[in-house]
Amino acid sequence: MSHTTRKLIDTLSGTGQVLRGDVPIATVKYGITIHQEMHHEGNETIPGLRDINGQLFVLTGEHDLIHDEELVLVLQDGRRARFYAHSGHVPEGDAQILINDLS
Repeated sequence: MSHTTRKLIDTLSGTGQVLRGDVPIATVKYGITIHQEMHHEGNETIPGLRDINGQLFVLTGEHDLIHDEELVLVLQDGRRARFYAHSGHVPEGDAQILINDLS
């Protein structure tokens, strides 16, 4: 019998910089969750798609991050996450994000 589960792989939080290209546009607090699908077939488990998303809160800089463009979040540990902000409250400076790549 086969089935699929979703496993929490990691949670990340801290303060980082949002870049448009190479230009810093905001300092933000972030919270990110990483989930991975796991496909179970008999005694075998096969990793599936990873789902990486989170939330930003702008501390300083540009508050409106919800655009049809990819931005980069530089995490506190130096890793970079390419993302799109897809919803939020612009005056308050918070946004929900969908991360395309985390390296």
